[in-house]
Amino acid sequence: MKLFNFFKRSNKRSEESSHNNTSSNLLFSHDLEEAQKRLNETDYQGAILYAERHMNSENREVMIEAHKLTALANFRLGNYNKAAKLYEAVTRNNGHDVHTWFNLMTSSILSRNIELGVKAFKVAVDLREKSTNSNDISIPHIKYYYCRAMAEINEYELAIKELNDLMEYYKQLKVTDVMFLYMRGVPSLAQTMEAAIIILNGLGNSVDHEIWIENIQSELDEEGKKYLEEIKKEFSSVLN
Repeated sequence: MKLFNFFKRSNKRSEESSHNNTSSNLLFSHDLEEAQKRLNETDYQGAILYAERHMNSENREVMIEAHKLTALANFRLGNYNKAAKLYEAVTRNNGHDVHTWFNLMTSSILSRNIELGVKAFKVAVDLREKSTNSNDISIPHIKYYYCRAMAEINEYELAIKELNDLMEYYKQLKVTDVMFLYMRGVPSLAQTMEAAIIILNGLGNSVDHEIWIENIQSELDEEGKKYLEEIKKEFSSVLN
């Protein structure tokens, strides 16, 4: 199962820049707003055309925003290596933004630059642990997308470690209601198990699928137990 469309859909966070009311900044504002509009309309080449005009701007905020918009457009086009280079450039100018490191993580991994992807993952988690901004992506979601990206490039051994850590949230919370998990920044159990199935299948016989699932199942509420029982049956039917 390939997740190209999954990542295109999932990486949709947009940011806005504030601009002073001068003639030059009005131009910046128009072009970057147009780039954002083109992104929203899935006209990614158009977004790049407008945003790239200001990637060398002397206005630091404008330059950063232009890089982010161009990176996001390239990401959605599947140009992961180019997106990663642009996000990395942003981190050199604004190294404390959780979302930029998160985006660098996914684009680096998907372009098979694993070393940079792992580094970006660790920085994103560290920044999120220190962040007081509730709008920042949660650590469970950072881990979830890390797993999905690693699974996409068949790096299942790297994925399983963070998947195991991610499953600890479900074991601690026990409640598997979707809204309950959402309010705590945790992906739904169904989302995470979709990733888990891909990773466990990729690992083959090196992991006992049934024992792995039962280890989590025993800690969950009745709804979660029933759901994972169905997952076990699916695995059994495939293996048999």
